[in-house]
Formats: sequence, structure tokens, C-alpha cells
Amino acid sequence: MEEKHISRAELDPVKLAIFDVDGTLARDDAMLSPATYQALGRLGESGITVVIATGRTRNASAEILNRAGVPGYIVSYNGALTMHHPTGRVLDISPLNRDLLSECWMLDSEHHLELTVFSDQKIYSRVDGEARRLLGIACNEEPVLIENLADIDRDPDHSVPLKAMFYRDAQYVDELRRVVLQRFPFAVQTLPEFIELANPHISKAHGLELILNDLGLTWSQTLGVGDSENDMQWLPKVGISLCPSNAYDCVKAICDYQIGSNDEDCVAAFIDSWLG
Repeated sequence: MEEKHISRAELDPVKLAIFDVDGTLARDDAMLSPATYQALGRLGESGITVVIATGRTRNASAEILNRAGVPGYIVSYNGALTMHHPTGRVLDISPLNRDLLSECWMLDSEHHLELTVFSDQKIYSRVDGEARRLLGIACNEEPVLIENLADIDRDPDHSVPLKAMFYRDAQYVDELRRVVLQRFPFAVQTLPEFIELANPHISKAHGLELILNDLGLTWSQTLGVGDSENDMQWLPKVGISLCPSNAYDCVKAICDYQIGSNDEDCVAAFIDSWLG
């Protein structure tokens, strides 16, 4: 896909802007740059509603809006929790079915995929491995080590499981996809080393639909930026769809525009160009 210029006239109808995080707002080190926070802040101050739509946790998503200094909406855990921030008003929460979670545990027992379970309160890791380290950095929260699923039930915070993630080193990603998708065909690859699943009846698109209804807006009044498989349900719906140059080929194929690399703060550059 060649990079094309977006005209000011195309952007005029936009009232709401949706941003994925990993591979989009975040650089390859999983961090957002000061320039990106500043750009998101300027966008919110301009009157555009900012939405963070991500697989990351509620707290990690809220931190992005906090550091940008703007209110907005959060679609976290790939759509399992949708809420307004900073009011904390929940539009929807969809737990991961306990039977599915048990199947995830069994699959991990068979193939050693460093299972990580995300709840509305905490992150739980089965082993102290690379997945735990990487997710701890991305979410700014150290996952709690557990020996079995009952440990989550016994947690005094009464956590509600919302999604599960499997990990393999990037060089073994084909094997990871084969193993996980054979058991869970609705799972999505969100990063080179990770495949994850939430309630199969929800998605980022589901959460975004709730936000539009809440605001009385339509998809034609939206702009969105994403890079991965978990963005493919909603990107075709937005008025203007964009992706970074590092996006998966399947995502590039459905987007209107490509805006540069996540590692070069492409979203910040785009917003600055948009606002002038």
C-alpha cells in the first residue's frame, strides 16, 4: 500500500478517533512516546473524542488517557470491558467462559504456551517466563503467579477473568498459531509472539458500537488506526481507516491509508498534521 495524503475535507466529519495501542500508539519497546501523549492530548482538546481500543488492561488503557490529559473511552481486553474514563462508567463487561478458561489451561498443560489470564483486577501467569516479563512491561503491572485456576477464584479481589493469552518465541509463531487456532478458531494474533482469546461473542467492534450508541454518533463520523488481527472487525466500519507501515498485510489490505511506522511515532505525526 502506498502512503496517500488525507485531505482536510475528509477529516472534517470526524467526531471520534479510535486508537489501537501495541504496534500502533506504542513503539516496539511497548512504550508510548511523549510526542504521542502530547498529540492525543491536543486531539482531545480540539473536541474529538479519544478512544483507546486495545488488548491491554483497563488500568493500562486508563493510564494512556491520564498521561494525555484527556477524558475518553476505553475498549480493553479486546472488547471484554468497555467503559468511560475517568468516570469509570461501565458500558459492558463480558467475562471469559469458565469452560473456555479450563480448556486454555489444558492446552497450556499440553504445549507449554506460558498461559496468561487477564481479569478486571489483575494479570495472572502460570510460569515466570518471557510472557510474564513482556506483559508486565506493556501493562506496567507485574502478573501474579498461580499454580491452578482455583487461585484466581480464591483471590480476595474477586477477579473476573476476561481474556487469555498464549506465548511462543516469534520464530515458532507458525506452530503457536496451528496449536491454538485448531482448538480456538476465534483466537487472534495480536503481537508476533502472542495469540489471545476473549469471550467469542465480543470484540473491539462490539465495544465501539456501544460507545457510538452512547454518544449518538455513527461509524461515518469516526477515524481509526490499528495494525493487527484484532483490529480487522472494526477498521472496515470506520469513516477513515489507517494503519502503520508495520501492520499485518491483512490489515493493510482493508485500510484506506498508511501513515508510517509505529516506531517513528506515526500517530503523533498524523495528529499534528491533522490539527496543524
